[in-house]
Amino acid sequence: MDNETKNRWFQTYPALTDIQDDAWINTLGAMKRHQYAAHDVIFRDNDTCHWYFFLLKGSIRVQKNSSTGHSIVLYHLRPGDVCELTTLSLLANKHYAGEAVAETDVELIYLSAPHFSKLLSQSSGFQQFVFSSLEKGVSELIHLIETIAFHHIDRRLACYLLSACDKKNCVHATHQDISTELGTAREVVSRVLKSFEHHQTVRLHRGWIELLDRLQLKKIASEDGM
Repeated sequence: MDNETKNRWFQTYPALTDIQDDAWINTLGAMKRHQYAAHDVIFRDNDTCHWYFFLLKGSIRVQKNSSTGHSIVLYHLRPGDVCELTTLSLLANKHYAGEAVAETDVELIYLSAPHFSKLLSQSSGFQQFVFSSLEKGVSELIHLIETIAFHHIDRRLACYLLSACDKKNCVHATHQDISTELGTAREVVSRVLKSFEHHQTVRLHRGWIELLDRLQLKKIASEDGM
């Protein structure tokens, strides 16, 4: 790994600069750089986990697919994030329990599974980094479960539209994309969007959605219903 990449890596993961023990320093030479193109599958459900990685550039979608063809997005990875499924697979020596897909071109730095295990046992600083990242990720997954279990679909869809819209109040996503994000059927998303359109809250277009009444969407998001 060249110095320029190393500097970008530490800037993206500043907590790593606090690790100064010999085990960590001696392992830096084992780090490798890799790139993926948009839409590449980075790992599949039930794959063996061979490495731990740090994301330098791009966006990764981590999802769970069902045998019936439905999917739910578990989380998105941005530069500076750590993949919880990867960490759990390495710690438990289990296969992946989900799938990761590059949403954009991706650049990452990775460490092989044997090096990860050795470093985890010998570097207290790296161990603290790994478990702190895992705690944050598990909390976010618990929040996702609570949202799916207890929040009405109207509220969840309104929250999604508000968070995903651009500066022109447009959401560039298909009904299928949204259903995957929310972990529900496409038909359910289409039905609720049609209801929003009927109430002149949004206007539906092919492949994108125009937000007409953000205040009403905020009301739905906070009150769990229209």
